[in-house]
Amino acid sequence: MHSDTCVELAADATGTPHLRESDDPEVVISAHPAALRAFLRAAKAGEFDRLEG
Repeated sequence: MHSDTCVELAADATGTPHLRESDDPEVVISAHPAALRAFLRAAKAGEFDRLEG
């Protein structure tokens, strides 16, 4: 699957990470830094690979 959209990640001045989809930039998801780190570690470890269609 190929797409021209991507997930963008940035932190604000307090260090809170914010994510948004490039094709819908008005929708922003804020996350706790520790929760985002845990999610990224799990994704890198392949814990979500079974969700592929």
